[in-house]
Amino acid sequence: MRVFLKFLQPFSSRFKDVELFFSPVEGKITFETFINRLRQEYPQIHGELCSEDGKLQDHVLCVLNDEVIPLDELVRKQLVDGDVITFGYAIGGG
Repeated sequence: MRVFLKFLQPFSSRFKDVELFFSPVEGKITFETFINRLRQEYPQIHGELCSEDGKLQDHVLCVLNDEVIPLDELVRKQLVDGDVITFGYAIGGG
């Protein structure tokens, strides 16, 4: 199974897009499993996206296959072959 990781600014100026492979032995891949794998294989990326407790930082925007996913729903999401996860900054204003 393949999962593609893409970056928007400001992350894209520091990181290249990544393709992660998961073996069928790993079974169902949740977003949490994906983040743990990212921590192991790309600690510099993980450090930019996640806090010390391993959760995505509040200012990080996550888009799964062109759909913005709220942070509280991400951990329950199951990934499938070919999913594209895009990270950027959540921008707010007023």
